Amino acid sequence: MIEKVIEFFFKTDANEELHDTLVAFSKDTHRSLVIDYTNKTSPYILTQTDIIKYVYDNPECLPEIDYNSSLRSLGWSNENKKNELVVGYANETALNVYRRMAFKNLIGIPIVDGVNQQILGNLSLSDLRGLNYESIDLLVLPILEFLKHLPNSENILNPKVVTYDTSLKETLKIIIDNHIHRIWIIDENKKVLDVITLTDLINLFSKF
Repeated sequence: MIEKVIEFFFKTDANEELHDTLVAFSKDTHRSLVIDYTNKTSPYILTQTDIIKYVYDNPECLPEIDYNSSLRSLGWSNENKKNELVVGYANETALNVYRRMAFKNLIGIPIVDGVNQQILGNLSLSDLRGLNYESIDLLVLPILEFLKHLPNSENILNPKVVTYDTSLKETLKIIIDNHIHRIWIIDENKKVLDVITLTDLINLFSKF
């Protein structure tokens, strides 16, 4: 799925089932305000990451899912792709890549080489948080040079990846252990084929 920059305010009743929240999370909502209308607990924020962690730690909550199944067997494959993957190229300026992200309304994008589309890095809107008036000029640098100046550059330039044959269990573990919101699917030549977001995973869970 192509993850878009859309966020709706959502509220969850702490004493009701999670179904409606999961449906919202499987679409465009990333977090929900949980309210206990009996006033036994204070309001708090529930996120997509919270759902992913809970499912990983409590696989018995979805007994219909075989967590050792490959991503391919669960529906991810080249044949089932609905959208063309949008990428940034290593020889582009950071500003140009961000413009493409804005035009396509995307949260994250892989950075690839211009020949084999091998993944070289990962760019997200959150990477803009560290920019200020003194560092804004970095946006005119080639994207890989720009990424090297970011505080989290080591992780950004070594994005986490899986293949279509990676198990769901291993995919969830990588996402949780690395505190990421998307993971790129590559082939044996490190060419980027697809992306799996937390929204995609929750969409899978909501079907069971």
